[in-house]
Amino acid sequence: MRTLNTGFNTGSNQNVQPRGFALISVLLLLLIVSALAVSVSYLTIREKKVSGSDRDNNVAYYGAEGGLEKISSDLTYLYQKKMSPTQADLSALSGTMPTLPGITFSEYKVMPTNGTLTPVSATITAGPNAGLNALLVRLTSSVIAQAPGASQVRMVRNLEVALIPVFQFGMFSNTDLTFHNGKAMDFYGRVHTNGSLYLVPQATATFHDRLSAFGEIIRQSMPTGGSSAGYQGNVAIPTQANGCPSLQATAVSTTFCRFLAITEGSLPYSGSAPLTWSLLSSTTYNSMVINHAKQLTLPFVSGNAQPVEIIRLPPVGESATEGVGLSRYFNEAQIRVLLDDDYLALGTVAPECKNLEDGVHYGTVELDTTAQAVAHPKVTVYPTTGSPFTGYKFAQGKTGKYANWKLSGAPDVSLLNTQTTAGYVHTYLCVLGKNTAGVFVPITNEWLTRGFESGTHPLAILHLQKPATVVNVDPNYNSWPINIYDAREGEYRDTTTGKAASTCAINGIMNLVELDVGMLNNWLVNSTTGKSIDKVTQSGYILYFSDRRGMLVNQNLAVIPKVKNGVSGLEDLINLPVGGPGAFNHTPDGTTSNGFFAEDVDHNGQIDRWGEQYLGVGFGLGAWKDPGQTRVSAAIAEANIVAGPRHALRLVNGASGNLPSNNGAGGFSVASEQPVYIWKNYNATNGDDTVPDVDGNFTWPSSHRASSVVADAVTLLSNNWDDTKSFTSPFTSGNRNATETWYRTAIAAGKNQTFSDAGATVNYGGDGGVHNFLRYLEDWSNVTSHYRGSMVSFYYSQYATGIYKAVASTVYSPPVRSYEFDTDFLNNSNLPPGTPMFRDVENVGGHQDFSVQ
Repeated sequence: MRTLNTGFNTGSNQNVQPRGFALISVLLLLLIVSALAVSVSYLTIREKKVSGSDRDNNVAYYGAEGGLEKISSDLTYLYQKKMSPTQADLSALSGTMPTLPGITFSEYKVMPTNGTLTPVSATITAGPNAGLNALLVRLTSSVIAQAPGASQVRMVRNLEVALIPVFQFGMFSNTDLTFHNGKAMDFYGRVHTNGSLYLVPQATATFHDRLSAFGEIIRQSMPTGGSSAGYQGNVAIPTQANGCPSLQATAVSTTFCRFLAITEGSLPYSGSAPLTWSLLSSTTYNSMVINHAKQLTLPFVSGNAQPVEIIRLPPVGESATEGVGLSRYFNEAQIRVLLDDDYLALGTVAPECKNLEDGVHYGTVELDTTAQAVAHPKVTVYPTTGSPFTGYKFAQGKTGKYANWKLSGAPDVSLLNTQTTAGYVHTYLCVLGKNTAGVFVPITNEWLTRGFESGTHPLAILHLQKPATVVNVDPNYNSWPINIYDAREGEYRDTTTGKAASTCAINGIMNLVELDVGMLNNWLVNSTTGKSIDKVTQSGYILYFSDRRGMLVNQNLAVIPKVKNGVSGLEDLINLPVGGPGAFNHTPDGTTSNGFFAEDVDHNGQIDRWGEQYLGVGFGLGAWKDPGQTRVSAAIAEANIVAGPRHALRLVNGASGNLPSNNGAGGFSVASEQPVYIWKNYNATNGDDTVPDVDGNFTWPSSHRASSVVADAVTLLSNNWDDTKSFTSPFTSGNRNATETWYRTAIAAGKNQTFSDAGATVNYGGDGGVHNFLRYLEDWSNVTSHYRGSMVSFYYSQYATGIYKAVASTVYSPPVRSYEFDTDFLNNSNLPPGTPMFRDVENVGGHQDFSVQ
C-alpha cells in the first residue's frame, strides 16, 4: 500500500517548519487584503454617500440664498410701485418664487417683523446710510429650499425698508457736485452726490458732517474737464461729526479735523493710489468721506422716468396710486393752481376744470395794432376800492375784470396757436381745493372775488396783474401784467458789448403769477371753504402750480400724439464759441461727460427750438426771433404780454408767521412745474441768524413752519428787489442793489449741465457749484443772504434753461453767504409736507435655521 505524501517530512523537523508557516502567512495575507478591500469598498460607498449628501445640501443652501435674493429684489420693486404696500401685497410675493432646476420651496414668505407695516421713525442701523433718520419698516423673509436628494435648508433674513427724506441732507445732487467757492465757506449737514464730488475751492471749504459720492472724490480737475489750478484751497473734513471748528482757516486746530491734500482723492493721483485712498477714507477719516457709496434715487426712477417728473402734470391715463403717479406733487397737493391757453388740455389733466361756470374762468388778450398799446396795454375798468370784490368773474362775456392786455405792434393772429379765436388769446385759470372727503372742488371764483391785482386788492390770494408804473389818462390802460427781467435767462453772454442801454432780450422777459402766502393762510383759517381743505393727510398743506401758457406741443417728443410736457423748448442758447456774440446757431453745442450735448437738457437727443416761435409776438416783433439777441425797450418789455413759454410763480408776503400750517404744526410746501421766485423774507424775519448762541452758532427763532419749495428753478429776490429796475438795468447788476434778506425753506430745483469749451474761462460751462445753486439777480456785494434749509438738485432745469454766468456782473454779484442746514429736518415730524423719499431695501443680517435638515 502506498503512503500518501502529505508534504511533511517526518524524518526531519527542520524541513517541516518553513513550508507550513508559508501557507499560513499566505492565508493571513489574503485575509488582510480581503479585509482592506472590504474596508475600502465600505469607505468608498460611505464617502460617495456623504459627498452626495453634502452636494445635495449645498444645492439646497444656494437655492435658499437665491430665494432670499429674489424676495429682496421683489420687495424693492414693490416699494417702487406702491408707497405703502399691504400685507396682501407681501403675501402675493409668495407666488413669485424663483424657478431653479431641481429646487422646490416649502416656505417662501416675507412678514412684518413687529407685526405691522406702518413705518416708524427710527435711525438706520446698517449700510452706507447708517445714522440717518428715516421711516423704517422692518421685515423678516424666510425660505426653505429642498434639493433633489431631499436635503432642506431654511434661511432667514432681516430687512429694513428705509424711506429716507431727501431733506435730511445739507446738499444732495443727482449729478456731479462741485465746491469751488471763492470765499471761505462752512457747510453743515450731510453731502451726497449720485455723481462725482469735486472739492476744488479757491478759499477754504469746511465741512461738518459726512461726504459721500456714488462716483469719485476729485481734487485735481474741474467738472468742465479743465485743471483745478487756482482752485486748490483747503478742504477741511471732520474725522467725526462736528469735528471741524467753524470757518477753518489755514491750520487744523483739532485732532478731529483734517485737510484733504490736493494729491489726495479716490482717483489714482500721485500719492493717492486706490489702496492708499481706501485706507485714507476708511481709517484716517473714519469713513466721513467716501466714494463708491450707494446710489440714492427716488423709487420710480428708471428708464424714461426721471426725477423731474415729481413737478410735472401727469400724462393722460397715468395711475395716481402707483409708480410715478405716487410721487407727483400734482397728486399729493390739496390745492392746485393751473393756467393754460388750451382749455381742452386743462380739462383733460383736471376733469374738475371742465365746467366753465364753476371751475374755469378765463381772461382775454386783445390783439391790437395801435401805437397806444405799445407802452400801455389796455385793461377793462374796475373799481379799486371796496372789499371783498363780490361778483367779479374771471370770464369772457360775463363781468370780467381781468386785464385785456393788448399786444404791441402789429401781430399776426395766425402766428399764435389754435386757442386764438376772434382776435383773442385766452387765458384759462382753474383753482381746485381738496376737501376732507378727498374731493377736489372748484374755488376759482371764491379766490378771484377777493381781487387779483397786487397793491390794489389787499385780500387777493393770486395776483394776476399790477398797477401800471406809468399812469395813463385813460384808466383802461392803468393795469399791467406782472413782468420782470431775468438776466440769467435773457443774456447769452456775461458782457455788455453791443447792447443798447435799457434794452431787454425777449428770452428773459418773464411773466409772473404771484401767490400771496399770507392771504392764502388768511383764507384757509377764516373762510368756510378754506377750513374744509384737507390738512390731515399731509400734516399741513401742499400747493401745486402749473402755468403752461405760451407753451407749445413738444415737437421732439417720441409719443404720438405729441403733447405739451412741461419743457419750454428753449435749448439753443449756449451757441459756442464763447468768444462769439451768442447768436443762436441751430446746432448742438457743448460737450458733456454723460453722453449728451449740453443744450439737450431733457436728454431726448434733439435740440428743442420750437419754444422760440412766439416769444416776440407779444412785443410786435412777429415770430421766430433770436430769443437772446432780439431786444426791446424796457417800456415795451415791462408793459406787454408774454406770448411764449416764459411764465413763473412768485411767492410774496411769506414772512415769519404767514405760512399756512396745521394749527401751528405741520407746514407748507409749494411745487411748481415752472420756475419760482421768492421775494423778500420767507418763513423768517429781519434779525434771524444774527445773535450767537452758547456754542457760537447763530440762532433762528422757533416761529416758523416746516417749508419747502420744489420747482424747475428757484431764484431768491431780496427785500430791495424792484421789478422796474430789472428792466431799466437789464445787464448791470450794480444798479439792482440787494439788501439783507432771510429765507428758511428746503429747496429742490434744477441746475445746468456742465460742458467743455476750449479756451473759455475755468468757470464757463460749470453749473455754478453748491454756492450758486440758489439763484440771484441782484448786486449782493457785502450784503448777507441768510439761508437755512436743505438744498436738493434732482434734475437739470428744463424750463429756465439760461446757463450759469459768473465772469462779469451782468446777472448778479454774489452775497455773503450765511447758509445753514436746518437741523429741524433731522426729526421726521418736522419735515415739510410731501417731502420726497428715497426708498432703500437693506439687508441688516440673517442666519441659517439648523433645526431644519
